[in-house]
Amino acid sequence: MNMYGQYLIELGIVDEATVYEALNVQMSQKIPVGKLALQESLLTMKQVFEILNVSSETEKSFGEVAIELGYIDKLHVQELLDIQKKGVQPIGEILVKMEKMNRDVLERTLKEFDEIMRK
Repeated sequence: MNMYGQYLIELGIVDEATVYEALNVQMSQKIPVGKLALQESLLTMKQVFEILNVSSETEKSFGEVAIELGYIDKLHVQELLDIQKKGVQPIGEILVKMEKMNRDVLERTLKEFDEIMRK
C-alpha cells in the first residue's frame, strides 16, 4: 500500500477501500515500459515481444530482461521508468478528483506527511 494512502487511513480521512480504488486508478495510468521504449525508439517491436516472452517465463521485470539481452542499458531503463512515473497522478490528486477529500485537506496532510517522512 502507498505510504501516504496509509497515512490518510490512519487519520480517518479515507478508508482502505478508497485508497485501493485510487491505487487502481493510478495503476491504470501507468504506460507499460515496453510501449515507452517503442515510443522513444529504444527498442523494436520484435525486441519488445522477445523481452515480454522471456519476462513472462521468469520473475524478472521488463527492464531486467532488456538489459540481460543487451538491448538497452540501465540508464535507458531508468529513463523509461522516470517517464512512466511522470505519467501517473499522485494518489492525493486522484482522491481529490474522486471527491474523497478536498484540496485543503490534501495540502495540509501532504505537508504533515512530508514533515513526518523527514524525521
